[in-house]
Amino acid sequence: MKCKKVAVTGLIGSGKSVVGNYLRQKGFKVIDCDTVARKIAQDPEVISEVERLLGSRAVAGGSLDRSYIRDVIFNDADLRTRYNALFHKRIEKEILTTAEKTDGLLFAEVPLMDVLSVKWFKVWQIVTPDEARFRRAALRDGRSVEDIRGISATQKAYSDVCDVIVNDGDIPSLYSKVDRLLQDLQ
Repeated sequence: MKCKKVAVTGLIGSGKSVVGNYLRQKGFKVIDCDTVARKIAQDPEVISEVERLLGSRAVAGGSLDRSYIRDVIFNDADLRTRYNALFHKRIEKEILTTAEKTDGLLFAEVPLMDVLSVKWFKVWQIVTPDEARFRRAALRDGRSVEDIRGISATQKAYSDVCDVIVNDGDIPSLYSKVDRLLQDLQ
């Protein structure tokens, strides 16, 4: 059987990880692109590339200083694009390599759809009211709502044809919406 790649996308705090964890519980293979990026960030070659791009303050103790980097790149769109580009091709390669080894459905939690050239079978976009997203992400990340609002302002929602999951209720309601979409896939 051929692998069908399904992207689960949405803005910060929309519920991508909640949906990804639910899919894992149901036995599906799920790639979390943020986790893949954190793994890539440990690669000495990537650390050197980031240091060349952002300077020595971007690296502390041989690792990337994510807090410093976040503050720098979210205030400079060009730097953010160049920084993210260091990761995107590597993330894309991880998705495609995993797809080659996977029969059936492969889900990927993808925060930034417009930077990957993966051919998706389906795209599920999770849409959540802004204030709920900001509060969730602030609580999860230990940041202020204003910080999250600023990060969110740098993101753009996926605008191509996709299945939309409106996440404006409780967790069982979200799971029910995911189950309906799963029925359409199988």
